[in-house]
Amino acid sequence: MSRFIISILLSVFCLVYMQGQTLTSCQKNAKNEIFRYLKNKVSNISERQYNEIAFTYNGTQFLIDISDSDENPLFVTLSAGYNLPTYVSESAMAEAIKKTNFIKGAKAYVGDGFIVFESEMYFKKADDFNAVVLKMISAIEAATACYYDAYNSEKDKGGSQLSSSVANSLISANDFYFPSIRNRGTDSKLHITKVHTDNTYTVVDFISFNNRQTSYCGINKNSYLLVNGKRYLLQKAEGISYIPNHTEYPNWKSREDVSLSFKLYFSPIPKGTTEFDFIEPNGNQQSGWTGEGWALKGVQLNNTGWKYFNSEKINTSSHIWECTAIQVQNGQTVLRKRVTPKEKGTYVYSDNEEFIEDADTGRKYYLKTSSISFKSSPLISYDTVPIDFAETYPALPSNVKRVNISSGSQYYIKNLNIR
Repeated sequence: MSRFIISILLSVFCLVYMQGQTLTSCQKNAKNEIFRYLKNKVSNISERQYNEIAFTYNGTQFLIDISDSDENPLFVTLSAGYNLPTYVSESAMAEAIKKTNFIKGAKAYVGDGFIVFESEMYFKKADDFNAVVLKMISAIEAATACYYDAYNSEKDKGGSQLSSSVANSLISANDFYFPSIRNRGTDSKLHITKVHTDNTYTVVDFISFNNRQTSYCGINKNSYLLVNGKRYLLQKAEGISYIPNHTEYPNWKSREDVSLSFKLYFSPIPKGTTEFDFIEPNGNQQSGWTGEGWALKGVQLNNTGWKYFNSEKINTSSHIWECTAIQVQNGQTVLRKRVTPKEKGTYVYSDNEEFIEDADTGRKYYLKTSSISFKSSPLISYDTVPIDFAETYPALPSNVKRVNISSGSQYYIKNLNIR
């Protein structure tokens, strides 16, 4: 594991201590002041539960929990939690926890399939916490690095080594990448790149291609997810406007097949849901739009079967690339990758020439779609932190055991075992 960051792909395991249902005015004011302080210092900051703030710093996702049972003084917990793979050695893990808990200002503990690193403190006012929050983050980073170093040092005592690349790519039980879809309706150019479920929202990431035919799109605010006949309504949208307003496809004048990425936040679907429909109602005169709505039916939520890689890192002139995980689904293969731009403002995109190659037969399976789109509408990186993304390829036959991964021109990673 990196000495300084855990990849954003290591999903935060949000521990929710629901001792009460609301915060007092003092607790709420402290939470608001902390949020304002961190807003310009971290990324992806958001309010989660009534007493929680989630954010990303140095590529790691953190959670702040304001205790609703402490007011004079106040009490706060800063944590980063991660799912564990099924092959972790319990004896090696227990020894690593002992060593980790000697780190000043931080501690670690293990639950059922997850590990949490946290730092906590009492404080009188928000400024007390704000003054030391970066120090607390450093303590958690140190504890995390200590844990994985200690764990790996136990591998000769019966433990299975947890490599840094594997540790950096674990898939959260609440995240589903490029889920299979039974029926796409009339629009084959709309894809779900990710579904995230929690107690606050069901967040669905989309990418829509314009098929060289249209310059803009929008979303009906009455859209919903359908689970067992019950509707879970759209709560907010990011990256796309509500109709009759619209959002233009980036670079649509190029006459290329360009794309628009956006997020839709729905009411939380029930825990354990394995399938849902996404329905955008058709337009009408009252809405100011009379088109046919999007409809994706039979969206399959299945995040089992991931195979993690400890692949080499490929240095190119502008990026560092690596493959982190693969999932062979019915009808498609999902490949997880990580790219680290070497400079700010760097373009990041997938290439139509990328392929997965059967290492034994040489048969190639070419890229179908990507969560970061293609050269015609690339992602622009405003920082040099790792970017994790997913790509889809045709389904690999059951007799494919080893694969090579090629970008088409920039890198070629050989002999990755997938079964």
